[in-house]
Amino acid sequence: MPHRLTDLAKAFGHSATLDDVRQALERCANSFGCREYTYLFTDIGLHQDRSMSEIETAAEFVTNLNTDWTKRYIDRQYFGVDPVVRACYQSRMPIVWSAASAWDDVDPRVMDMLMDAYENGLRRGISVPIHGFAGSFGIFSLYSPADEDEFRVWAENTTFEIQRFAFWFHDFFAARFSHHKAHAPEDVRIRIKFNSPVVKPTLH
Repeated sequence: MPHRLTDLAKAFGHSATLDDVRQALERCANSFGCREYTYLFTDIGLHQDRSMSEIETAAEFVTNLNTDWTKRYIDRQYFGVDPVVRACYQSRMPIVWSAASAWDDVDPRVMDMLMDAYENGLRRGISVPIHGFAGSFGIFSLYSPADEDEFRVWAENTTFEIQRFAFWFHDFFAARFSHHKAHAPEDVRIRIKFNSPVVKPTLH
């Protein structure tokens, strides 16, 4: 494991509470040149023969995104149409995304969500899907502050390392914290509702 990942793993090894985890995740994001992160965990048990519309469950998540955006995302039910989230359910490879990029088969709800995210500063990032042991599932996302050209270079240089960290962190979280309720700020819970086809992201 590269030195940075080894150092990060050691930092999380001292995490006794979810607040410790949040602080360690923030240091992790900073080490990759980012400020904001989101990690989602669920143990719904995915099966290939289940349609996305059949999946509805409670999810545990940890994020340092601002509370206003978190509430907005929940209130407007963006989770159910978020193309990055739905692409992650269909993929085992990292999703390198940009809110300004072209998306296949986009419906108006998805466009509204992407435009809203863009206007709130969530313009591009990397989201790693983790299809874990015994049906557990996670998404680890870092949001890049770089412009489009810088972002491409950054993504090429860091995606594999971020993916390796995400896999390690998912196992760490599942073993130590999955029995806790890892809420966003102010104990906001979300329900996952999928009610539209999977949209695959593409970057120009």
